[in-house]
Amino acid sequence: MEEENTEEVKEEVVSSTPLIDSANKTTAELKEQLDRKEDLLRREEALQVTNSLGGQSSGGSESEEKKEDTPKEYMDKVMSGELNGKQ
Repeated sequence: MEEENTEEVKEEVVSSTPLIDSANKTTAELKEQLDRKEDLLRREEALQVTNSLGGQSSGGSESEEKKEDTPKEYMDKVMSGELNGKQ
């Protein structure tokens, strides 16, 4: 019985030190931020899935190929001054 009381008193003394209180507060804040970060990650993953399934993703997109002018088209552009000596 006396031994139990001694342990309880030690626990109360230890839990009331400023260093431990600060550590407990920091731990709680870190857990809160971790939960928030996990939620944001889930939302980002869902958005990426939506974009990839909706055809809005940048992966696999095909760029429009530039058409090469025929000699006649090129001559017409040069003669009209459209190219201004630059190709």
